[in-house]
Amino acid sequence: MNVQLSNKPCFFYNPGTGAVWQGLGEWHDPPPGWQKIVCNSAREAEIWSDRMRKWDQLMHEISQDEREMVEGPIREEMRSDLRHRMANARNNVNREFLRKALENLDRGSTKWRYKRESHMAIEARSEADCRK
Repeated sequence: MNVQLSNKPCFFYNPGTGAVWQGLGEWHDPPPGWQKIVCNSAREAEIWSDRMRKWDQLMHEISQDEREMVEGPIREEMRSDLRHRMANARNNVNREFLRKALENLDRGSTKWRYKRESHMAIEARSEADCRK
């Protein structure tokens, strides 16, 4: 079924990078190097929305990997220091405190890594309408 849309979603597509952004409307010109995609049907809007979600997910994963490249060595240095101090602790109280600190560091090291899902505003409204 090919449903025609009254408000046509507009996307900007960069063929060089594969980037997809949601446009401001069909009356706006695309930035240099970008193509304007005006969706006339719901199916076409779904296809471009899916491409935009995949691009957004790829960029999110890249930013998480970059964050891990910066924070990973710092966390490893902290672990190494805690292990060294735990091995050379003067008494059991200090050793137990450092063991708990090491557990907390290990438990919180992956909390920042998360997955997200994005939708166009028009999709979010239509999903909310379906739930009523």
